[in-house]
Amino acid sequence: MNTETGKSILVIANCRLGDSLVMIPSLQALRKHFGDGTYIVLVSEAGGGGFVGAKEILQGRGLVDEFVPMDCSGSWLSRAWKRLRLFMVLRQRRWDLGIVLMPPYPPLTMRLVKRFRLYLRASGCRKILAPELIMPMTRNASGELERMDSVVDAMLALLTPLGIPAPVAGDADFALPKSVDHFPANIPAGRYLAVAPAANMRAKCWPVKYYSAVLQKLRQAYPEMTPIIFGGENEREICVTLNEGIDGIVMIGRPLLEVEAVMRRCELYLGNDTGVMHLAASVGIRCLVIFSLRLSPGMWEPYGKGHCVMMAKGIDCSGCLAETCPKPHHPCMEKISPEEVWEKLSQMLQDA
Repeated sequence: MNTETGKSILVIANCRLGDSLVMIPSLQALRKHFGDGTYIVLVSEAGGGGFVGAKEILQGRGLVDEFVPMDCSGSWLSRAWKRLRLFMVLRQRRWDLGIVLMPPYPPLTMRLVKRFRLYLRASGCRKILAPELIMPMTRNASGELERMDSVVDAMLALLTPLGIPAPVAGDADFALPKSVDHFPANIPAGRYLAVAPAANMRAKCWPVKYYSAVLQKLRQAYPEMTPIIFGGENEREICVTLNEGIDGIVMIGRPLLEVEAVMRRCELYLGNDTGVMHLAASVGIRCLVIFSLRLSPGMWEPYGKGHCVMMAKGIDCSGCLAETCPKPHHPCMEKISPEEVWEKLSQMLQDA
């Protein structure tokens, strides 16, 4: 499609798996608002190195027309030069609108927002839309972190200056448009529970021994239900260790379309706050998620109805933003017992 016709929109964002998925309602809203002829280009860090990029998950879904990778390798000076060169190339095209499409929450900083605004300005965008401020985490009178809106709703709210009405919180369409079915031929028909015991930050991880205790109970109570354990190549050890004595199916480093096809056939998701959790929610799977308290409740929880989020209470280091917990026993995760999680999981299975 020629970008000289219709609205041409340049979007810049951090786009790993979860980041890409939570953008779906915003991308749909832009298409609906600007109508036929809209051409959306997404600039983001390319996938690889153990993480999934936006192109791998969003291509062919009718949401983004073109993906432009941003090379983030090399020294600081090298990265700056590569990005400047990229946006000078983009400047040769006409852009009606440039958007920094990122939730205005920590750990995002205004420094990063200003840098991305500069990139959009360097690309020649006629109009630029970006977060004006970062919403701080707040606490109630008891010192507990207060609940904040989902990142999905927060990004939709960013689009209201364009005349796009923000939906009622929690009511946006979060469904991932279907792609070609890549279900593996070697997985037989049956009842499946999706399990994701790892995450991109150690602070988000519930202990593997706790997952093992829950899955042992699952196998005893529901022998016909097989756990499918998902993880990337860098999470192989965790996934293989968890499967010992469980006799589940381990899917490590599999293509994302294959993971999606398998996920669509699972009954529930059990796991940490990770991109696979957002994938489960986006294909209509109810999620039981064990959350750390590094961020406020609500922000990155699975979007939609029917999910269950388990978080500890009374943790004095909540809101720490730590990627690795500095405390010896990771209190906000280890305080949640396997018995509590199994009780909730069995209840959700019965409700299903």
